[in-house]
Amino acid sequence: MNKAYQTVRTRAGVVGNYGLTRGSEAGWNPFVSTTPGPRNVLNGDLGDLIPLMFGDSGFDPATFDIEKQQAAIHRTPFAAEYEANSTDLSKFFGRGGKLLLWHGLDDPAPSPFATIDYYERAVKANGRSNIRFFAVPGMYHCSNGPGADTFDPLTALEQWVEHGKAPDKMVATNRTAGIERPVCAWPTLPYYRSGDPSRAGSFVCR
Repeated sequence: MNKAYQTVRTRAGVVGNYGLTRGSEAGWNPFVSTTPGPRNVLNGDLGDLIPLMFGDSGFDPATFDIEKQQAAIHRTPFAAEYEANSTDLSKFFGRGGKLLLWHGLDDPAPSPFATIDYYERAVKANGRSNIRFFAVPGMYHCSNGPGADTFDPLTALEQWVEHGKAPDKMVATNRTAGIERPVCAWPTLPYYRSGDPSRAGSFVCR
């Protein structure tokens, strides 16, 4: 378990794999095989992705050596198309663009730590005025999970672009559980203050 939570780095400090978050465990199986049964590309068997990711259709992922092969997989055509790693957003911001990022904090697939890392590097490179990131507690991969997972980032983005109102908080709901929660601009997170715990107004971003 502890290995799943740990971010793996090369000796030079380059990230090979971002750790998963505590709270994401119930959603692991579609992406990380935790129960018996057939494997597929969503639970550890990379299948047809192997030649794309490693440039070799016969490559055995079990033999992967982070020190020897980490750099090479980032030079493949697949990586050039799939990875969004550059923080040079000057042309986008120069045209008036605004970047609103969000990630489920309990996502069992792409780790939210990867998005947090990108956001922090992007802010360092560009400043925070045109960038906001929202971590959504209790949300799995894009939706679902025990937390409040339904919110409206599009309206928040419209208000930002068209009226200059940068979002620092949104309200998310989980209709099945009957709860609301604030979705807070990173690095703040919602903490219970007082009142009805099912209502967003009972929480504060800090």
